[in-house]
Amino acid sequence: MSSVARLCAIVALTALLAACGSGASPSPSMMSSEMPSASGGMEMGVGALGEPGDASQADRTVHIVANDQLKFDPDSVEVKVGETITFEIENTGSVDHEFVLGSSEYQAEHEEEMQSGDMEMGHEPNELEVPAGETATLTWHFTEGGTTEFGCHEPGHFPAGMLGTITVSE
Repeated sequence: MSSVARLCAIVALTALLAACGSGASPSPSMMSSEMPSASGGMEMGVGALGEPGDASQADRTVHIVANDQLKFDPDSVEVKVGETITFEIENTGSVDHEFVLGSSEYQAEHEEEMQSGDMEMGHEPNELEVPAGETATLTWHFTEGGTTEFGCHEPGHFPAGMLGTITVSE
C-alpha cells in the first residue's frame, strides 16, 4: 500500500472512529453524496436510489441472468419506492461477471477503476462478483424514485453493452 493510500485510510478510519466514539452518526449529506471506499478514501455516492437491504425483509426476488453474450436478461427492472428487492444474479456463462448497482456516473467511475487495475470487486454493499456457473444475491431497499443502472465491469463487458436499468416509481 502506498504511503498516500495508507494516509487516506488512516484519516478515514480516524474520522469513523471519532464519529462512533462520540455517539454521532454520519451526516445525511455524507450518506447521500459520499461513501467510504474499500481503499479507505472517499468517493461519490453510488446513486443507487437507496441502501443495502435485509434479505429477510425482501418484498420480492428479481432473477437476472448474466451470460457469455455479455448481456443481462432482463436488462430493465421496475420497482416502487419503499420496496426491498433481492437481485438473484445467475451466471449461465463460462466467464466471470459482476453486478454493480449505481448511477451512470458511478458506473463510469467504477469502469475506469476496474480497467486501470486499481480496484478489486465485491467490497462495497452495491457490488458483487458472480463467478462462472454460479448464482449470487444482492438485496437493496429503494428509498427514492428515479432511474439507476446495473452493470458488469469485467474487462470488455461494460463497453460491449453489459448493463441494465432500474426504474423506481413513486
